[in-house]
Amino acid sequence: MKIVNAKFTIKLEKRENFLEDILNLIQASQTDAGCLAYDLFESHTEPNVFMMIEKWSDAQALENHNKNQTLLAFATKVPEYLSQKPEISVMDD
Repeated sequence: MKIVNAKFTIKLEKRENFLEDILNLIQASQTDAGCLAYDLFESHTEPNVFMMIEKWSDAQALENHNKNQTLLAFATKVPEYLSQKPEISVMDD
């Protein structure tokens, strides 16, 4: 299993745009083959900080997801939403 954690710190004025786009991404990604979990959490202690936690059945499922057109479109928009560089880690279970 592959686990991806992605931390996003969002500009206050871009919050609604970010949420709209990432919720579309979540909906699309949850139907990808091999997706076991694809969830977004918001920090209770840090304003506008979000953590995406993804679980994939194997490396191939994650690789296929990374080619998903919805993800690629989201990735082009992310820089305009961020107030800090995202922190992304990929782990094996």
